[in-house]
Amino acid sequence: MNAPLLITGSAGFIGSHVCDHVVAANGHSSLVGLDLEATPATVTSVRGDVRCADQLRRIAGDVRPHTVIHLAAKAEVVIPFDELADLMTTNVNGTINVLKAVQPERIVFASSSAVYGNAGGRGARVRWSDVNPLGAYGISKAAGEIACGEWVKHTDGVAVSLRFGNVIGRRCRGLVAYLVEHALACPNGRHAARLRGAGALVRDYVPVGYAAEVIMRAAALPLRAGSSVAFNVGSGRGMTNRAVAGIVRRALRRQGLELNLDFSLPAAPGEALRLVLDTTATTRRLGVPVPTEEEVTEAIEEAALHHMAPIS
Repeated sequence: MNAPLLITGSAGFIGSHVCDHVVAANGHSSLVGLDLEATPATVTSVRGDVRCADQLRRIAGDVRPHTVIHLAAKAEVVIPFDELADLMTTNVNGTINVLKAVQPERIVFASSSAVYGNAGGRGARVRWSDVNPLGAYGISKAAGEIACGEWVKHTDGVAVSLRFGNVIGRRCRGLVAYLVEHALACPNGRHAARLRGAGALVRDYVPVGYAAEVIMRAAALPLRAGSSVAFNVGSGRGMTNRAVAGIVRRALRRQGLELNLDFSLPAAPGEALRLVLDTTATTRRLGVPVPTEEEVTEAIEEAALHHMAPIS
């Protein structure tokens, strides 16, 4: 890879794993990470904010990347009203800023399965007729995909949007982190961790190592100029929040911690009840098998152990 690969959001959960993946495969000389925070020490990094177009133009003048893996985003599905403006500025305007200021030949855009809203049965397929976001986060990611699609029409660039399920593994946040933090604060289990949806909220959980491999294959996928494509990134199977909590509880118990669970909270406004992905096209086009049920379980356990590190 002659021209540098630029990864925005390189200090984040998925971004840091992608950086590790690239360095392990190709070394660090062709990789530049852009983030508001410090990136992994093995990566050449620049501080930058995707919300600031002028800043991005200055960085692009120095880096001149062929491909951008755009991961920088606000990634909370359930978000307070007073944070909506920043959500849209970061996820939509930030994506447009990257496209206009950096002017890569290819962008790999981190979208989300939240663009589908509720999706059960055999899973949401990668087609716009299945897109039906329930909240602002899903709307922001759908808008980012549309921005990428419009960009390729005017530049002959290439855009690959990846609609991620619930990515889990070391350094992840979300449900696993919440449960571990609760158990550390209440190790005897006297106060139950409160969860939503009667334990029946279904998501498509996917290990971060698989997500990183899909990102790199998307970056190298042969596509003609002016193409805009999307892929689902998941296991193709649903798992309830009750099942995930059970895996975490067993991992905690092996560390001498008790975790009681209370699933009486209702689903939040804009939160899908069931969301599973059809990954057929991803496997066929990118050539990487979906993770097994055992690999998903191992990734959840690994995430829990990582958050328990201070007592392990």
